[in-house]
Amino acid sequence: MDASALGAETEVALGLTNLQRIFETAKSVAFVSPDEESSDRLFAQFAAQFVPVEAGGGLVASPRDEVLMIFRNGRWDLPKGKLEPNEEIAECAVREVEEECGVSGLKLGKLLTRTYHLYEMYGKWMLKRTTWFAMRHDGDGELVPQTEEGITDIRWIAPDNLCSYVENTYPTIREVFAAAKRISF
Repeated sequence: MDASALGAETEVALGLTNLQRIFETAKSVAFVSPDEESSDRLFAQFAAQFVPVEAGGGLVASPRDEVLMIFRNGRWDLPKGKLEPNEEIAECAVREVEEECGVSGLKLGKLLTRTYHLYEMYGKWMLKRTTWFAMRHDGDGELVPQTEEGITDIRWIAPDNLCSYVENTYPTIREVFAAAKRISF
């Protein structure tokens, strides 16, 4: 299944388990409606079913065009984390990369994309919106995984080896790479 569409004119009754299954197996989920206003309303109705979580993250590149990736929960990932009160989303993204990877001296670049994913925590369903930024780092210094966040490995991945790491990641992370035009999918 390449996409799942929920039409504005059609009332769709989906349980949370079915929604999770759709999000886990579909390459994309589209909210289709006759105009942007209806589409925004449909997405708002969908999102209201979940606890909203705002997060920021980064696609960090070195001067050698290596990409910083973390290993967590059995998959390669990009560093990201939750927005704190009174924090700007760009500040959150930089802070989270620094905390999760033990780096400093990041240079914030352009906004790449925003992704959404669902997960269950403490018996409640969360809808996390992550705002992704391009970042640069000199690539020097020791990488220190934030183990309390479940990160067990961090690596600078050379462009020639990136595809094998991206094969073992999440669809939303592939979207970030596609937005950065580093590799095509």
